[in-house]
Amino acid sequence: MKKILIFATIICTMVLSKKLNAQGEAEIPYKKIFAYGLDANIQPALTILDSISYSQLNEKDSIFKREFENRFKYENDLGEYAVDNDKIDQLNSMFRSYWRKSMLNPEETFDGQLAGQVVPFLLRNYTEMKGKRPSRDSIGYILSSYISSSGLHTRSKVDRVGRLLDLPIWQNEKDSLVTINMPDESFEVEVVFMLDFISYGWSSYATLNNRRSGGWAEENKLFCVRELYDLNSEDFQVSFLAHEGRHLVDMKLYPKLKSPDLEYRAKLTELILAKETLFSTVESFINDANQTSENSHPLANYYVIHHLSRKLFNEDFCSNISRWKKINVKKINNAADDLLNENTAELTNLGADVERLISSN
Repeated sequence: MKKILIFATIICTMVLSKKLNAQGEAEIPYKKIFAYGLDANIQPALTILDSISYSQLNEKDSIFKREFENRFKYENDLGEYAVDNDKIDQLNSMFRSYWRKSMLNPEETFDGQLAGQVVPFLLRNYTEMKGKRPSRDSIGYILSSYISSSGLHTRSKVDRVGRLLDLPIWQNEKDSLVTINMPDESFEVEVVFMLDFISYGWSSYATLNNRRSGGWAEENKLFCVRELYDLNSEDFQVSFLAHEGRHLVDMKLYPKLKSPDLEYRAKLTELILAKETLFSTVESFINDANQTSENSHPLANYYVIHHLSRKLFNEDFCSNISRWKKINVKKINNAADDLLNENTAELTNLGADVERLISSN
């Protein structure tokens, strides 16, 4: 079966205007800046920071502005990075340069430039590459194999997340068998808890490590960034396990279904089960929604809120969280359940080879 990597992103909310705190200092709208970062579109975030002078900021915010500008504002990345493994550091540097160019120029594609660096690097440093001509499809597996040969871990294939090729690298991992409780079934699954990261990938790079992927589903197992979760919390049980569990089920039922549709169904599953985290989850979906995004999470967020708004408010997109909080939690749970059942019926009618649905609704 084709491997499909689906990511549980630790998402953010957006602030729509510059604010002043009680001391009269400007406040950086971090959540909006991080939302742009998660959409791999950095120029709007730089524009926001350019509108705020250092004299208006406290020490903490000044440090963030300086570090963000050092990473993205100038001709080259002026940030400081250190990895003990020199070869892995070279790889990370190649990917950081690729991410930076891609985020600053979202209308362009730099995949070819990255391949032009990675392939010669592997030919020089990986004996398994000697005498081989890697294809575009095989290079991700070869790169993953090289990282594993260095005693480190990454995905089984270095692949695309949203519109960018990603490179998470971690040093240690621990496997556990965990029960996932879904709305309609429960089952056990292997969860790989990832520890001691060297690189969290492009979402972390875009947000100065303030936002990052929480994990993903790959065939019959889940991968989880252990440090991000309290394993007894609803956040872990619902926003990670049930969300990723939905991916495992759907990847078998609809093996060609694209990432935005898979994310749409997983996010509805969250809203069916969430209780104490329901409104914070709804708010994050609202604030990170983007109907035109090339990344699956913002696009799926838009359609989840769009379709729920039609059911609950009889309007296209209710962005006022205070109005949502006036609705009974169970009513929102049930509305999300209705949407998921309707979506399942449509997908079933289209057949197992269906690739896309939500963007046409």
